[in-house]
Amino acid sequence: MKDFLNKIFGKTRPKEIVEEENDSIDFSSHSITDETVEYNEDGETRFVRLYNETGGKFLYSGNESELLSYLKEIAHENNFTSFWCADPKLQKYLNSLGIEYTTVPNARNQINLIDCEYLIAFNGSVMISSHQTDNRKLHEMSNTFIVIAYPNQIVDNISDGLRKIKDLKRNNIPTNITTIKGLKHDSMQQTNSKNIYLLLTERT
Repeated sequence: MKDFLNKIFGKTRPKEIVEEENDSIDFSSHSITDETVEYNEDGETRFVRLYNETGGKFLYSGNESELLSYLKEIAHENNFTSFWCADPKLQKYLNSLGIEYTTVPNARNQINLIDCEYLIAFNGSVMISSHQTDNRKLHEMSNTFIVIAYPNQIVDNISDGLRKIKDLKRNNIPTNITTIKGLKHDSMQQTNSKNIYLLLTERT
């Protein structure tokens, strides 16, 4: 995993892909046609490079101890004091750091701590759903997200992510599936442009 981080900055930029942003992605209508492109870099490298180019903030941690250190540093350096987190697994991280949080949806919360469905290599976006947002729309949430994800969540394109959701969550398919990108994303007026901290973490 560490090897691919050294390859991110020296690659020739592949053919540009333009994706139409939507508030949610429809399983039935989404097509792979506009996402298919050949490029000379692996999915991990491409995702991180394009994610960074959209203005997302990326941190890699090799274990849970490093993850907690980064999470504490992000909260301290940005004076984040108001967290929203509905995931019991992620709440354990906040509890261990002594960081206060609420499970009650509130647009005034400074930061949302979530996991994600998948990381999309073809455009550097983060796929999330109602399972992360507690059934809220993006415009009902604050603009800053800390996303905790794992390398095996990187997929080639949105269609791959949708297929995996359908296969792995067939008895509990989420709603409001969408993607978010960093603030430098071309569609600055879109609700999908967010202030994102991505902590890509090895499972230990």
